[in-house]
Amino acid sequence: MQSLAFHKMEGAGNDYVYLDHRRHRPLIPDESLVQLLSDRRYGIGGDGLIELLPAADADCRMEMWNSDGSRSFMCGNALRCVAYLLHRDSGGSSFSIQTGSGLYRAWIEEFTPSGARVKVNMGVPRFEAAEIPVQGDPERLRLSVDGLTLEGRAVGMGNPHCVIFFEERSRVDALDLERIGRYIQESPLFPESVNVEFVALESDGALYQRTYERGSGETLACGSGACAAYVAAVLSGRVGAQGIVRLRGGELFLEYRASPGASVFMTGPAHLLFSGNFYVAPANLDR
Repeated sequence: MQSLAFHKMEGAGNDYVYLDHRRHRPLIPDESLVQLLSDRRYGIGGDGLIELLPAADADCRMEMWNSDGSRSFMCGNALRCVAYLLHRDSGGSSFSIQTGSGLYRAWIEEFTPSGARVKVNMGVPRFEAAEIPVQGDPERLRLSVDGLTLEGRAVGMGNPHCVIFFEERSRVDALDLERIGRYIQESPLFPESVNVEFVALESDGALYQRTYERGSGETLACGSGACAAYVAAVLSGRVGAQGIVRLRGGELFLEYRASPGASVFMTGPAHLLFSGNFYVAPANLDR
């Protein structure tokens, strides 16, 4: 048996297992190891695995796996947690993090031993079909699920997203996300699958969101999904340049001014839940 040091962290309920290998030989997880570590009964438990690695042109590189073992490019909630770990080690307040979808910058706004409030420049949203990617007009997607016709808007935020608005929160809460979300993900409209956001505008002006993620199913929060939903809400006139996205796991503060080349800024929590060592068979560690 071999010992694998880890941190368990969450951002607005979006929880991952974090492996800090910036000073060690890189771990090369396979599908079965990721599934084991992510398992909530037999492993540590989480929506997936995040590995911190050294980077020549950034403070670190973030590699990401979904709980089913599939790869993903980035995660907005995980970026905040990575920034927390970097701050805890260095005491710095501004960090650059390399991901599979590009370079991101994060700022520590508040810090305690158990958590932080972190702001992230989530980059410029993508609206071109080929960049998201999506087949058809990203602004006017029509999806039919068991007789239910839905209208969505595709937005690229490091990951592909499809945002679907409803008039009331109760309708979002009543959805069978496992059935509807999986059906939309398997649609030929999305050649690389898609994260699906189901969103309603609440009476206080906040957006309420549920997300069905690629490789993980429904999660309590999705940072890049919150950005995509807020961008779609700004462009459709539902909200202004600043506001709240309310998720099942917490709230995120979003900023987006609809102009060419404008970035989306996301601010929210990052919490360290516990750290430890997980013992795995040598066959599961490929170094």
